[in-house]
Amino acid sequence: MNEKILELLQEMQGEIKGINTRLDGMESDIKDLKTGQHEIQKDIIEIKTDVKHIKTELEYTEKHVVSLKDDVTEIKQDLNATQIITSKNWSDIEKLKAIK
Repeated sequence: MNEKILELLQEMQGEIKGINTRLDGMESDIKDLKTGQHEIQKDIIEIKTDVKHIKTELEYTEKHVVSLKDDVTEIKQDLNATQIITSKNWSDIEKLKAIK
């Protein structure tokens, strides 16, 4: 009877060692997961910072494009006025030539 109890205790001891080994592995996995989570959080913070920077640059670019659009519109108007004035001057020159 004592031998059976001893065998059972030894068997239980082996199972406990196996459980302890698995628990140690789980602890290691949890530490790895926590480390990975911290790295992901750092990456998220970095991405948020990059997005803010990109947003600022886009806002600046948008203002610059609007300014350029206004400049181009003004240049078109000036060019149109110059064409009209040049056409009138050309007409006046032709009239003066005809008078001679």
